[in-house]
Amino acid sequence: MQAILTSQMIQTEPRLSHNIIGVRHLEKRFGQVHAVKDINLSIERGQIYGFLGPNGAGKTTTIRMILGLIRPTKGEIRIFGEALSGKSLRRIGSLVESPSAYGHLTGRENLEVIRTLRQTPKSRVAEVLELVGLTDAANRVVRNYSLGMKGRLSLAAALLHEPELLILDEPTNGLDPQGIREIRDLIRGLPALGITVLVSSHLLSEVEQIATHLGIVSAGKMRFEGSLEGLRSKHQASLLIQVSDVAQAIAILGFNQIEAQAHPMGIQIFAMQQAARANRLLIEAGIEVSQLTTHNQSLEDLFLEMTKEA
Repeated sequence: MQAILTSQMIQTEPRLSHNIIGVRHLEKRFGQVHAVKDINLSIERGQIYGFLGPNGAGKTTTIRMILGLIRPTKGEIRIFGEALSGKSLRRIGSLVESPSAYGHLTGRENLEVIRTLRQTPKSRVAEVLELVGLTDAANRVVRNYSLGMKGRLSLAAALLHEPELLILDEPTNGLDPQGIREIRDLIRGLPALGITVLVSSHLLSEVEQIATHLGIVSAGKMRFEGSLEGLRSKHQASLLIQVSDVAQAIAILGFNQIEAQAHPMGIQIFAMQQAARANRLLIEAGIEVSQLTTHNQSLEDLFLEMTKEA
């Protein structure tokens, strides 16, 4: 597959003062390990921003720096237009680790512990239980909750202090399909409550269903940032040609300045305007052409190409 990272994908400098999250040239080294190399993020109010990349791409390290849990080696982070501080962090809810709670306590009691620590109004416990759909299970001990219910309880805890920004790191990890759907539905409804969401995942299929905007990272570097529609617009059509001799067909087309590559079906060319000429050249050279098929590049194809390490 030919390179798709064109100049159109080059990031512009984020306007840090106008974003809920503005990150510029963020780097993090752990000894000789360069975990985050150059991350730029620009997240505006009301977005569900999907932070997407394979495991080990640098997503969690970036999130930990945004939350002030670890210090960046280099770069700038601004939250709500200001430098990272305790004041700005109090306006953020987060779920970075796997869902955890006291198994011997009820859902309501778990939230009451956190409410007391955060000094939020007592009424918030009932409000967030209703928000995440746990009102009927509020007085059941958590060890009897399903994984999906535990995930929703963790979200309720993150929402207790009415954050303006919610940061979720792989919130559906380990959940069954029903639990994944429950969390997904909850996240979709948060912008209507005035909550901007940053959610990381390694699964394009999950992020695609909830995100309005995407940041794709691989090997510690940003590969794409923009709207979901912007990513879809980069779908690339190609022509698949079934031929009798793949190596010879590629050589013939290459000699005639038509780039082609091997494909399970035969060969693949991306210069769609050259389709008729390619077909003629192959036939004139004695190559049997048995099938020509248009292939539209999927989001998954784009994602795999962007995250393929050099």
